Amino acid sequence: MNKKLSIVASLLAVTVVSSTLAYATTIATSKVTACANKSTGILRVAKTCAKNENSVPLISGSVQLAPAYYDAAGKPVNTIWAGFNSKGQVDNMQALVNGKVVTVNGITGLVTPIGDIGVGYGAYINNDWDNPITYTTADCSDVPFLWLPNNPNGYMSQTVDLFKTLTTNPNYPGYFTLTYGSDAPLYYSISPSAVGYVTGMSIYHKRQFTNECVEDMGGDGGAARHYTPTGYTTKGLTVYTGTKLPNFRGPITVRVQ
Repeated sequence: MNKKLSIVASLLAVTVVSSTLAYATTIATSKVTACANKSTGILRVAKTCAKNENSVPLISGSVQLAPAYYDAAGKPVNTIWAGFNSKGQVDNMQALVNGKVVTVNGITGLVTPIGDIGVGYGAYINNDWDNPITYTTADCSDVPFLWLPNNPNGYMSQTVDLFKTLTTNPNYPGYFTLTYGSDAPLYYSISPSAVGYVTGMSIYHKRQFTNECVEDMGGDGGAARHYTPTGYTTKGLTVYTGTKLPNFRGPITVRVQ
């Protein structure tokens, strides 16, 4: 093969390889160049190289970059991993927020700290009558308290054990997270001493999935159940008022770079 044919063959080979790489990657043409000192070989980053330097291409051609995630306000989300639903939307993800690993709802942008315990959601409190998270207002708008039987049995026994060994949230030390359905998480600590309430008052609970506030009808053959301290231990809850991890503005979308 003569020299001209050899050059043509080489160019064809490069063209075929380059086309294959461009097809295999999803994006973009990038170029990174450094300047190497002709005497020392030391590299530096610069737009143009000096006369005593050689231009050294570090990356050239089509390269695959990691996808980038942004919320609806254009704020970048420092994503660790992300899951997608059947519609191709970012459904749930883990991210770093203020140096803390958190879960993020990709649709709403809601940030939930990892390490919490969603005590308003779980097998132990599926029913209104065995839910120790208790409210005094008919719309459950007040701060709840724990109303725990001293001699529990069945599901309530498991619920009491749950609160005896309650793990607090490491992102909000001393507090646990209370979450109902799609409600935003709330953070509470348990009072170290018993808290008294008015004997005979009506009590209410939030339903697990619907977030509906309902009166406790678990006693007296279906009649309204009223609060009593007899046979129970009542623990007040204290609301966390410190700084919370910021939420994102949903939905969160993925951009190819």
